[in-house]
Amino acid sequence: MSGIVNLQIKDGGKKYHGSLSYQSGDHQSTDTDIFTNIDQFNIFTNKVYEGTVNGPMPFMSKDGKFTFNISGRFSSSEGYYYGIREHTIGDSADFRTSDDWYIEMNGDSTFVPMSPRTSNNLLGKFTYRVSPMLRVSLQMLHSGGKSKSYSHYYKYNPDGTSTSESANNNFSLRVNHALGKRSFYEAIFSASNTDYAGYQFKPIDLSTAVHENDAGRFGTGQYVLYNEFEDGDRYWILNESEYVPTSRIKGSPTSSTFSFGGSNRGHSYRKSSSFSFKFDFTSQVTNRHEVKTGINFRNDQLDERNFSVLYDNQTYRTPTILPENDSPSHNHYNNTSTFFSAYLQDKIEYNHFITNVGVRFDQFKPNEDYITDFLNPEGEKEKASNKTMISPRIGVAFPITDQGILHFSYGHFYQMPTLRRLYKKSIFGAGLGPTIGYADLKPEKTVLYEFGLQQQLTGVMAFEMSAFYKDIRDLLALQSIRYDSEKYGPSNYAIYMNKDYGNVKGFTFSLTKRYDRVTKTSAFVDYTYQVTEGNSVKSGSFYYNALSGEEEEKRIVPLSWDQRHILNSIVSVGDPGNWNLGLISKLSSGWPYTPNIPDANYVPLSNSGRKPWQWRIDMRLHKNFKVGKFQYIVYTKIYNLLDRRNERYVFNDTGRAGYTYVSQSTQETKGFVDHYGESGVHTWSEYQVRPQYYTAPRSINIGFSLDF
Repeated sequence: MSGIVNLQIKDGGKKYHGSLSYQSGDHQSTDTDIFTNIDQFNIFTNKVYEGTVNGPMPFMSKDGKFTFNISGRFSSSEGYYYGIREHTIGDSADFRTSDDWYIEMNGDSTFVPMSPRTSNNLLGKFTYRVSPMLRVSLQMLHSGGKSKSYSHYYKYNPDGTSTSESANNNFSLRVNHALGKRSFYEAIFSASNTDYAGYQFKPIDLSTAVHENDAGRFGTGQYVLYNEFEDGDRYWILNESEYVPTSRIKGSPTSSTFSFGGSNRGHSYRKSSSFSFKFDFTSQVTNRHEVKTGINFRNDQLDERNFSVLYDNQTYRTPTILPENDSPSHNHYNNTSTFFSAYLQDKIEYNHFITNVGVRFDQFKPNEDYITDFLNPEGEKEKASNKTMISPRIGVAFPITDQGILHFSYGHFYQMPTLRRLYKKSIFGAGLGPTIGYADLKPEKTVLYEFGLQQQLTGVMAFEMSAFYKDIRDLLALQSIRYDSEKYGPSNYAIYMNKDYGNVKGFTFSLTKRYDRVTKTSAFVDYTYQVTEGNSVKSGSFYYNALSGEEEEKRIVPLSWDQRHILNSIVSVGDPGNWNLGLISKLSSGWPYTPNIPDANYVPLSNSGRKPWQWRIDMRLHKNFKVGKFQYIVYTKIYNLLDRRNERYVFNDTGRAGYTYVSQSTQETKGFVDHYGESGVHTWSEYQVRPQYYTAPRSINIGFSLDF
């Protein structure tokens, strides 16, 4: 979903200023058992170019009333995942005869980046000061990029992975107007659009298709053609495409292993747009009361299409795309929703305390139908209701000494699910198990309580501590439902639903030391302890409960984002304007996961296991130089300085990323082991080495910047 980006860009100054910077680097590690080709370091592999310029508008603003501020950034990276091109997309393989496997290997065995990425960003702001009290500005943002995501399955057939492209544009017109010394308002008109395409070989635009019978008039270059079935449903075929039939891979090994040829055939296209108007008014009504009020209206449109290209040389003798919303391989929806919000806030200031009291009103209109009977998803639907939310909020702060402040806050907060969770469509049928959206989803509601203390210890040192509790209702979850279809018989599907309850409780403590000229150091450390729990519903139990009327079995378990301990620290040593060395460290406990214990006589509770702790240190060192009117900075940045192997994902039988046993006895069969050592055959253990289960290895970057 596209959204309005509320990013504030500084106005241009009355004099010209600018900067240029360049940075390059690469990932470096000796851990080649996990990361292929990671020991080949090239400082120019990953590059970042940045530039900014601001000042009065040339030839138009001698008095500095009309200013501009423009910045741009371009980056390119090979990433740190590499594959080896042993196979090409067109390779064939035959595993139907257990004693005599046939595997083609027409690749050139070169290393291929499997997560390359390029991105570009452009920001611009043009401001005209009509008077000292009135300012009008036009702000424009563009971001775009092209990338691939690592797929372990395609490690030895790297050309088989898909490409993603995205582009986002955001425009806003702002009016800032002071109505006197005590009141002002800001009005913002905004529009944004986002285009996303995930494709193989090249994007497919079905709207440009011509009828198969007319293809000759357009020459052989016409890529997308269409025709119709007898019932009038339109389907599409690809002309002169690079797809190869899936029948080139005949049979399969008995074990999970890498791709021997072929490619990803899925396509995903998403277009979204937003238009909004926002108005905020602030007035110092009296010396003790500052009142703020405002409204916000937004209209969002989301158009999403997902399909797979079918080509097997049997049922589909040419690359084929089936009719939309008539098969599980092609779904499409186009929906519009509207948001409206308004708020009122009063900041009350007395000598011994400050209070912020406010209330917010939100309304969301989904403008879509939803399933009313979960046991008959193919039946009647009703219009989803508008969602109305009222959120009271209060915050109080008062001093307890001349260097200490106590504060308390209480508030209600609502978060609507993303539009994709509301509108996602598919078809139903025996054995399909689609995932669909639910247009009548409620917003997640959070009630927050927080109490804290800020205390100055010395002239350069202070601490802050707070305790908090969050009560969360209508959490979003994916529920599996089994039902008896009149048309297909026993069937199942998954649907996004509000699954009741969660809570977060904990405390934070932070200690800050500001820079001083004696020690030439500054430091910051904060620690957070929190427990995030909620109810767990057994997968598939909805079917049983819906028929029997019994209550679902619910247990309080850790939620998926329950991270108990987080310790952050920053240390900086240096001489401002000359040099500086900074270290940033983060130590955190592991996320929960649900264990899979083979042959156990009990079923482990959801999220009862814990992934390993994670620790990371980043470093930045820079040196300043001044030559004439120019300021130069030379720097180096090292991310994951100690090259730690932090485990993001784990195998659910061992709780570790490095090894698993649960499927070895059934997958690493004698028939598979007998082919070890043959060309193109990789062992079961090699397939279990998952580089994507770990965070990034060490990254070393050097760069310089020029300010003028």
